[in-house]
Amino acid sequence: MEIIKDKERPRAIVVGLRIKQKKQTSVNGVTNEDDCLEELSLLLDTLGVDVILKEIQYRESPSPATYIGEGKVNELSQYAREKNISMVVFDNELSSAQARNLSKIFGIGVFDRTEIILDIFSKHAKTKAAKIQVDIAKMEFMMSRIQGLWSHFDRQKGGIGLKDAGEKQIELDRRLIRDRISRLKKNLIHIENIKNTQRKLREDIIQVALVGYTNAGKTTIMNALTDSDLLVENKLFATLDSTVKILNPGNRPKILISDTVGFIDKLPHRLIASFKSTLDELYSADLILHVVDISSGNIEKHIEVTHRVLDELKVNDKPSFIVFNKVDTLKGELLLSKLIKRKYLESIMISAHKEQDIMGLRSKIINFFENRMLDVEIEIPYTLQDKLYEIHQVARIIDTKYNDDCVYLKFKIAATHYDRLVLEKYVVRGKNGKL
Repeated sequence: MEIIKDKERPRAIVVGLRIKQKKQTSVNGVTNEDDCLEELSLLLDTLGVDVILKEIQYRESPSPATYIGEGKVNELSQYAREKNISMVVFDNELSSAQARNLSKIFGIGVFDRTEIILDIFSKHAKTKAAKIQVDIAKMEFMMSRIQGLWSHFDRQKGGIGLKDAGEKQIELDRRLIRDRISRLKKNLIHIENIKNTQRKLREDIIQVALVGYTNAGKTTIMNALTDSDLLVENKLFATLDSTVKILNPGNRPKILISDTVGFIDKLPHRLIASFKSTLDELYSADLILHVVDISSGNIEKHIEVTHRVLDELKVNDKPSFIVFNKVDTLKGELLLSKLIKRKYLESIMISAHKEQDIMGLRSKIINFFENRMLDVEIEIPYTLQDKLYEIHQVARIIDTKYNDDCVYLKFKIAATHYDRLVLEKYVVRGKNGKL
């Protein structure tokens, strides 16, 4: 799907549906549907589209034919013609029949939330892996819509075998798409194997993963913590590829920070599945930093959505704490920040643009691992140079003494590193304090 074709920004109507009997959560009179349409408008703005009208209809249930009621469709169609609207975007995924029927009535582009997110992903994908993942998601979405592409065969009368021809064409198209998906997945597996090899090389290094709602400021925090210059844009889904950098290069043991794709409400399951390899950094993370935009106005919803995705990925049991970012954008709302801090006791509040705040976050990360490290004293022969090298790579050396036939080392080390290096027989004093 290519939305932007003209130099002038296209104009859009966004449409949501509120089920009457379903209980709606409301904050200051703003419901979930209002939030969703606001978010959909931001998604469209990311694509360079202006939203002219946000419309919510109340119904007992969605219309099988047009999602919203036919009367509302005709009303919006008339409005679209009068206001030179380029497209109509629905907040929920449409069936192939609904999309086909709505396109006929409106006579302009009709899209749903999934198509918009797919288009953003397509435009922001930079690496080969991300592009393949987007293509897989697009192909799988196309499979769900393919039935409607050949519906004209069903409507034709008098022709012998026309319906069969339509069914054969649908099956042929499905086979072609399945073959395309299969080829893409094979290519992706090859890339994933390379990434898995790289991850194995990092297994012995402490790893921290940044997660959170899209546009929460994860990449800005990543840059500040690692002195990097990754591209930062005030757009939804600006980051699609995981990036790994070293925290404080001089720190021992090394700590790696990884940035991940942002989450969003109603993120299509096929996209989570397609981007699983990008999110694989979470499985090897020793600590998860959950970044939240404190100025968003939807803090609890954003936290809930992120927890939901982490649950789906089965990584919600990992150690984590919340980082409330963008406190510099709060205009005198000190009470709000105090209330949030009281509710989320282990959280930290920062501005990614303030060096002092970043130093505080860096210290919190280091202290988290410091408190879980073992204090060890060993005497190790000079002949074990490889072992000595490994210890210096993963441990924080506190004291060193050179004896006649061995080196005395006092250091702090993570339990996983200690177990892997098999240092027990060289120990003079371990964590239990025994000589």
